[in-house]
Amino acid sequence: CEHSAGVPEPSQGVGAPEGCKATVYVIRHCEKDGEVSACNEVGRERNLLIEKLFTESDGQFITPSELYAKAPEPKKWVTREVETLKPLASTLGLPVIQYQKHDRGEL
Repeated sequence: CEHSAGVPEPSQGVGAPEGCKATVYVIRHCEKDGEVSACNEVGRERNLLIEKLFTESDGQFITPSELYAKAPEPKKWVTREVETLKPLASTLGLPVIQYQKHDRGEL
């Protein structure tokens, strides 16, 4: 379940390897204003706080090895789910793995 350096191996997008433990954090997307599909100022500030929770928490939270967010739906382009994780993804050098609304088979 770990590399020799003690860093957890990524699970290749299908969960932790058999016999390994996984920690899952569920984070609500950022706030928005009215019909706007992007994060508002409060939401953007919260996104930065989420990034700090995982990078400046002195081990209180396990650093994610994978980040998942619902992909924007065609014609709606609500991007808040992905936008919420962008600061954390950037700091950790991880992609935000996007999935469709009803695509739960591989999660």
